[in-house]
Amino acid sequence: MPVTLTNRSYLPMASRARALWELALRRWHEREGKQKEPDLRSLEEIVINLARVEEKAGNLERAIEYLEMASKASPNPQALRQQIAELKATLSASPGATNSPPSLNR
Repeated sequence: MPVTLTNRSYLPMASRARALWELALRRWHEREGKQKEPDLRSLEEIVINLARVEEKAGNLERAIEYLEMASKASPNPQALRQQIAELKATLSASPGATNSPPSLNR
């Protein structure tokens, strides 16, 4: 069964996935954020996964924020910049897709 926003079984799964990746991001900041040479590959993986969860949930603004974070950590940011541009184009074409979740306390 394809994942759609009308597929109610996806919403709890997305919520769990979001919580897991947000926890990973908090842990990354705790462990790597102050390091002289932080593990940017892990950061990139975490925020890309968060971006995918947000994109599938229709939170395109939040997905863009995460992809921008990933592009700063990526050794190949050009591919991510292209994805950001595509999401921004989608966002401007459908103003109803701007719903962002509340900010996280970090």
